[in-house]
Amino acid sequence: MSKKDLTLHTNQNLLGGIELLWILLGLITHNWPIFLFIFITSIMLKVIFGKIKYTLVGKIVSMKFLIFRILVYSLLIINQFYLHMDLISYLIVT
Repeated sequence: MSKKDLTLHTNQNLLGGIELLWILLGLITHNWPIFLFIFITSIMLKVIFGKIKYTLVGKIVSMKFLIFRILVYSLLIINQFYLHMDLISYLIVT
């Protein structure tokens, strides 16, 4: 394993650990169903697409899920500090 691969692997594990901590802390907030959905979806995608992770299909699925997670996390942060909406009620009613 080259130094570049080791650095990439270390950074990926660090970011994954931070995201896992974020999700676990999110499970004790009012928006816990959203965090639970992301957590379960993430596990399901890793199980389903684990063997094709480095193929074109695996890369496309992982990039789309990454963009989805970034958008959801951004919405949660903006909602916490600016919008102050009850997202769970809004998602259930709509």
